[in-house]
Amino acid sequence: MVSKKLPIVLLLCLFLASAASAAVTTTVSKPASNEVIANTYANHIRYPITFTVTDNNATVPDMNATIKYWVTADSKTVVVADLNLKSIPGATFTGNDSDINCAGGTWASKVCTYYWDMPLQTAMPDGTYVLDVNVNDYNQDGYPGTGKVHSNADANNSVTILISNRLATMDTAKSIMNTAPIIGIGGFLVFLVMSLFVLKMDPKVAVITGVAGGIAMGIATAVLGFFLAIL
Repeated sequence: MVSKKLPIVLLLCLFLASAASAAVTTTVSKPASNEVIANTYANHIRYPITFTVTDNNATVPDMNATIKYWVTADSKTVVVADLNLKSIPGATFTGNDSDINCAGGTWASKVCTYYWDMPLQTAMPDGTYVLDVNVNDYNQDGYPGTGKVHSNADANNSVTILISNRLATMDTAKSIMNTAPIIGIGGFLVFLVMSLFVLKMDPKVAVITGVAGGIAMGIATAVLGFFLAIL
């Protein structure tokens, strides 16, 4: 006969197993996968890295984030290490680090944004990089005592980014070049109207002037797009 206590024991084991497998997880929403980030001297920015942190053991007093990037995994550059996401001990997060902001709500789903002061193009040339967000949470171990003990497993979330040190992205340059015909037509109309009604030119001369002006503006737009594409 099966003991009536067996289901209780099984439920207890299941509960303990689920507690042991508790984990903090991260999901990076910005940058998006394969996002092109312009990183020229002219466009140097503090890029907002946005990620969502979820933790089913939200009572831990300490939760830290480390962000890295790399071209090859054996040569990683640390953006920030052990960035405190929660106040220690026990208080709610107050945004005590000027580079980080975590939106309201509970750690069941908390959106954080770290403002990355990106390196200039000499330190981060064109190429494909991996951006990694690693979040750990810790149990209190006699804080402020001798140290901290891992509560939940590390959680990594990586995204591939494309760094471009051009003055404009290739898509922007193509868009400018694609507008050359429209600019040319607009230039023709402007020069034609100016020639006929302002300068009072002969209609035939006005048409020639309009055509020449439209062609010149169209070519200038295409050249601008070309140089933006190669710079």
